[in-house]
Amino acid sequence: MNLFSELQDNLSSYDERIKTLKGIWDEDDVDKLDKGVKECLSKINENAKSFIVYGEPQSGKTEFMIALVCKLLDKKFETIFIIMNDNTELESQNFKRFLKCSEIFTSPKSAFDICNMEISELKEGMQRVIFCRKNSQNLKNLLNASRFMKKRVIIDDEADYASPDSNINRIDKEATKINELVGKLINFHNDGIYIGVTATPGRLDVNNTFMNKAKDWVFLDPHKRYKGKDFFFPTNEKKIKLYNPNYKLVKLPEEGDDPKFINEAIIRFILRVAYINLTQESNELIPMSMLIHTSGIMNDHERDKKDVDKFLNILSQDLKNVKTQKMYENLNKICEELFNNGEFENNKIKSKDILKFIYRNKSRSQVLLINSKQHKQNVDMSCNPVSLFTFAIGGNIVSRGLTFNNLLSFFFSRSVKGKLQQNTYIQRARMFGTREHIKHFELCIPETLFTDWTHCFLDHELSLKLAKSGTYTHVQSKRTSIAPSSSIDKKHVFSTPDKETQVGEIFSLDNRIIERLSQNTDAVTIIQSLKLDGLINEENFHKAFLEYLLEEADEDKSNIGIVLGKDNGILDIGKFKDADIENIRRARGGMIQATIHKRDKFNKYNHLIMPVKNINDKCRFYYKGFVSKSLMENILNRQKNI
Repeated sequence: MNLFSELQDNLSSYDERIKTLKGIWDEDDVDKLDKGVKECLSKINENAKSFIVYGEPQSGKTEFMIALVCKLLDKKFETIFIIMNDNTELESQNFKRFLKCSEIFTSPKSAFDICNMEISELKEGMQRVIFCRKNSQNLKNLLNASRFMKKRVIIDDEADYASPDSNINRIDKEATKINELVGKLINFHNDGIYIGVTATPGRLDVNNTFMNKAKDWVFLDPHKRYKGKDFFFPTNEKKIKLYNPNYKLVKLPEEGDDPKFINEAIIRFILRVAYINLTQESNELIPMSMLIHTSGIMNDHERDKKDVDKFLNILSQDLKNVKTQKMYENLNKICEELFNNGEFENNKIKSKDILKFIYRNKSRSQVLLINSKQHKQNVDMSCNPVSLFTFAIGGNIVSRGLTFNNLLSFFFSRSVKGKLQQNTYIQRARMFGTREHIKHFELCIPETLFTDWTHCFLDHELSLKLAKSGTYTHVQSKRTSIAPSSSIDKKHVFSTPDKETQVGEIFSLDNRIIERLSQNTDAVTIIQSLKLDGLINEENFHKAFLEYLLEEADEDKSNIGIVLGKDNGILDIGKFKDADIENIRRARGGMIQATIHKRDKFNKYNHLIMPVKNINDKCRFYYKGFVSKSLMENILNRQKNI
């Protein structure tokens, strides 16, 4: 009896995992992860059955999921399903990371392994961690094999992909197959808990996916070394000072697919790889990758591969070849430019050293297509490059979950028809993450696409701010949308067509408020004073909006303005034919744009707040954000257009 007691130790998987992380992470980063896991357990203890965990793209969500699994095992949950989008490379990448975690005392199994077990084994009430890709056949087989397994937690990685029901508004159709099968996996014994993990929770909210409750969302903070939206898309001078976005932004032409633009980007990539390797302390080479994303069409990727192969073939020829000589002359010219602009600052390294290194290692290159299920090995070598100069060319596969380690250049010229969907384009920011050589990192992108991408993150960030404060309103703009219209639950989700956002609830207007709004000072200070003096309440101008504006404000707050009518009075909603007088709303929207039309004084603002009243002296605030192209030039145009 004593032997059996001793065998059953009381070691905590989670405590052991935290101890391991403290040996390799900063303590603050471990505390952030610990906070997220404890919040999840708190939600579960409060009987939350379906909720979302938000984390920025490539900010450490997999490590969080590993720690969460350890905690769930400690809490005696029997079956933990890790489900993910139907990508074998992503499954393999995550599966390996879970397998390497020695603190998970029950070895993770794939759905394939589970489905090939004997029924007698499946009936055993033991703890299991099971990986499954979200395709219908996998899920059907797993549903059958796991029918005896209870106390379930489903952790849905990349939860906004495939899991939402795209037939939510179709009374003539049942739920989409993946949504139906995942729902059955959750509710098989009526004891399942659903935890969706994603960087874009909006689609899950407007779709009411598995009836997740937005009030239960958990927000993860990124680790210290993370480079994300505020680094790559800073929108004011304050953020520039705070995040020091010292990467290289190269603006491509809006139209045209001349191979010279990729060729020049390749040259800069090769030069930087050479410089990094020549200036590092270790003698071991550091392989690095360049990601090329120009289209969603496979034939275009083949064309891109031919262009890159052609370039590398010339580079690899003997120096007697005239074309090769010209290429090395071009390499030398651009190398000197990088020295002259201060990027290559090591005085011991000269242009000739870099060119010698390139010539000596000219054959250490690999061009990889990563576009389909046939490219599994290519995806792994793109994410973890083994060739010194690795080029990854692909389409939609780059947009979901894959972590590109040692990524040094991202050539992104894919054109967009219609609006940018936030859930797609936020995920497409594959340059996010831990970038050790960030000052040598290059993003090549057309200016319009860069500006639209910035809008995507601005709208998304404001939505998250609102969610954190308890207001679940999603913001979209002229060029961005929250999710495909087919995914929005139109029975329960109110959507306005305007490109401006209600800031709060309706309040009673009086002369003191009117006088305060007419003061010649910045908008943020005016709103703060109205709240401080009790002239408006918290719900009349949501705290989340105020926090958002403070983050987006320049140091003197001069980029945020208040919009009054041309007579400097508060706009009356009754002037519009399509006005909803009682709710102070316009069916077509566009009140701010109509009011500032041909009024140049508003051109200097990036954020506008406008009070709108009705005939009964009731009022509410509206917000509209702008990101001017000139502002983007001021922030990130470290290099001239090519």
